[in-house]
This record gives sequence, C-alpha cells and structure tokens, in this order.
Amino acid sequence: MWTLEGSKASFTCGPLLGCVRPDHLVSGVLCKTWNGQACDAFAILQLAIPPTEDGPRPELLEAYVRGGDLVATYARTPPLTVAPQIYWRLSFAERMQAVAIEVVLSMNTDLLESQPFSAINTVGFECNLFHSSELNAAQFAQLTSASGKYRFESHQSPTHLFVARNSSLNLSYAEMVFPDDFVAAEIDFRGEQYGTYRIHSQLFPEGLEKGVIRRGRVCGWFMPAENDLETAVELARQFVNEPPPLTT
Repeated sequence: MWTLEGSKASFTCGPLLGCVRPDHLVSGVLCKTWNGQACDAFAILQLAIPPTEDGPRPELLEAYVRGGDLVATYARTPPLTVAPQIYWRLSFAERMQAVAIEVVLSMNTDLLESQPFSAINTVGFECNLFHSSELNAAQFAQLTSASGKYRFESHQSPTHLFVARNSSLNLSYAEMVFPDDFVAAEIDFRGEQYGTYRIHSQLFPEGLEKGVIRRGRVCGWFMPAENDLETAVELARQFVNEPPPLTT
C-alpha cells in the first residue's frame, strides 16, 4: 500500500492514489487520483501540533512502513513539551468501494504539565457539506455558508460525522473523530467560491502529567457519491465499535 521515498510516502489503496509528507504534517493527506481521475478537491487530515499556524513543529526522527501502516515518530523539540507518534492506516471496504484513512495520534510526555493540544484540519472545494450527530442517514443536515461559522462541542454530542460531496467527481469524503477523543469542531466557509469549507477539529486540550501517553483517533473515508450518507453511517458505526488499534 505504501512506498516511502525520502520524506514522501505514496500510497495506493483500492481506487485511491495519494501521498503523505511525514516531515510536513500541516500538508495532510494529499489525494491524487480516484479511479484514475484527478481528485484535487480535498486536502484532508492536516495535523497542527500545536494548533497555531506559526508555532514550532515537531522534528521527524523516523518514518517507516509496517503492513498497512505508515508510522512516524517525532522529537520533543522545545518549546514543545510532548513527543508525538503518528500512524496513518489504510484499508479498503470492497463491497462499498470505500477507502479508509485513519490517523492515530499518540502524545508521549516526559515533562510535568505537558500541553498536547493539537488540531486536525480538512479542506474541501466545490462540495456540498453535511453533518449528523446521530449516526443516522436520515438525520443529516446540510451546512451552508449562509449560516456563517458552525461550532459543535462534545457536551452536545460526542458523535459528529461530516460528509462532503463533490458531484462533478462523483466522489464523497466523510470524516469523524472517535467519540472518546472528540472535543470540538468548527466549520467555516472560505472565500467567495461556493462549497469551499474547512473542518477544524480540536484534540487534547487538557494538560498531562509526566510519563503519560494520550492517544486520539480520527478517520476519513473516500467513497462514491451515490448513497454516500448511508455508506458513511455504516462505516462510522464500524469505526466506533471496533476494538482500539494496537500501537507501539
């Protein structure tokens, strides 16, 4: 699934081709083609550690491929107080023709009062965006720029599933933070172009003591646009109910 060349890891999973730059986390997962057709409408799972745009970034120590996983470990470069380890995991649900890209983010602390606060950003272009907190295909609501900025918090519901549909590509993308890890998500629409949006999800707002490992999970799925809401709900339910992943 993965081909690691220098600082870039390319992957093929089902009909999806893309790449990840472990040394440049804010670029996220870049999708190149879907069924041989260019699919540059999505830039997903962009990791900001810490969440500020101009803050220091963790230094990559090592990246390697193990099975369906791309694994990267990072140094605790001051002023950062945590040492991240990240897994990118690929899987293909052939029956639904859906590709899953899961990110498992672990924060290892070796200082008192460490701050692991991080964010994940996903951007889509020329898409209709839908949201459900019920994991029910009949409970989706469309989010539009006319309503301004949206904010969803864990006290409202721990379960928030977003589906973005690009009709011209006949391709949809769904994303969900694992309910135990969900803190808040903000949605804003950017520029004048209809359907250009950003999903900004927050992780680990709490301080950690020395010697603690805090782990968070978020999963994204690419799928055909037809019946995408039903497909996304089925995949999200599987994600919620599956056992925790094994990591080192």
